[in-house]
Amino acid sequence: MTEKLEKDSRWRPLKPLAVPVRTAARLLGIGTTSTWGLIATRRVGVIRIGRRTLVTMASLEALVAALASSHLEPEELIESGNVGPDKMNSIEMTLEEVKARMSAAGISIASETRLPNDSGTHIVTVSGQVADAYDSGTLVVHGRNAAELRRALGVDGNSQPGPDK
Repeated sequence: MTEKLEKDSRWRPLKPLAVPVRTAARLLGIGTTSTWGLIATRRVGVIRIGRRTLVTMASLEALVAALASSHLEPEELIESGNVGPDKMNSIEMTLEEVKARMSAAGISIASETRLPNDSGTHIVTVSGQVADAYDSGTLVVHGRNAAELRRALGVDGNSQPGPDK
């Protein structure tokens, strides 16, 4: 049986569902730092298996298709929020600001750990919301009831935090 599978795989190459970050960078023709930036801002989707971060091919294809079909420059398309698996804009906010706003809103933190790539802090609330506060000052809110957490932090999905929000 295994001999038959080995023969079949030699004749029909498999299309990967996800690839390592370095491979994703090569496929896009950009550097790994830029690819990590796309990951940090949720412009491409990833899965984590153990300590490995893999970029999904579907999200790479969606990014390229969106850029190819758009009349916008890549930066304008990314700013528009029309790219990415969840079309979520990132928010500029430091870890200290996030924790202070959560505390002021009465939101309890269940866990706080460093992200696997050591680029920021992964915060999970008691009620299931997730906030990834990157060292660059970017915040990405996701998980269960993400909109509720955005409101509690004084931001919505499409704007920057401000004193009047």
